[in-house]
Amino acid sequence: MVKSILERPPLPSSIEEVTYKIFMVGRSGVGKTSVVARLAGTLESINYTETNGIKKTNVFWPVKIWDKVVLFKLQFWDTSETSIKKYNHILPACKDKVDAICSVFSFDDATGFNDVPYLMNTMAAIKEKPANIVIGTKFKPWSSSTIEDARIKEFEDKWKVKIIRVDVNKLSTRSEIFDCSYQLNAICNILWNRDKEFISKQMGQS
Repeated sequence: MVKSILERPPLPSSIEEVTYKIFMVGRSGVGKTSVVARLAGTLESINYTETNGIKKTNVFWPVKIWDKVVLFKLQFWDTSETSIKKYNHILPACKDKVDAICSVFSFDDATGFNDVPYLMNTMAAIKEKPANIVIGTKFKPWSSSTIEDARIKEFEDKWKVKIIRVDVNKLSTRSEIFDCSYQLNAICNILWNRDKEFISKQMGQS
């Protein structure tokens, strides 16, 4: 288990805590582990090493919903294609009772972006009906990307998913937590909306 800077804050026991399991998927080398390290506020090695087995990271993030504060406990499950192929238990363990599938691609790799719909369709059969989170790494806001803006918009319109952009090449120490606040808020919003939709459907069936 990976400990992060964002350990559980000393909040009153009256504050509600909700836990979500998030399975990171995507091609090797796109930056899944780096994304999780950034969101957790930990320093990740700049040298690429493939994740061996399952790496679980907890990130606590307080969010104000309506008139109350809810503490989100985000459990990121990260693995590699090699581990999935080598050990039969890896993929079932990652998919078991999962709340969200986080598909990761690089803005430098158009082929990897093409894999995202396939990944989302593959995971759609999970009985828990996990939410879809899509993160694009190596985003450069002031320069052209391998993937055109029109393709990004077309994807977002079709799949009803807003792509969360992360520049994992931007090294920062003091402002790291503040830099990822937008990404964490976006992830929590997706998960909360998924739960609201589920509750609405359950009430409609009763």
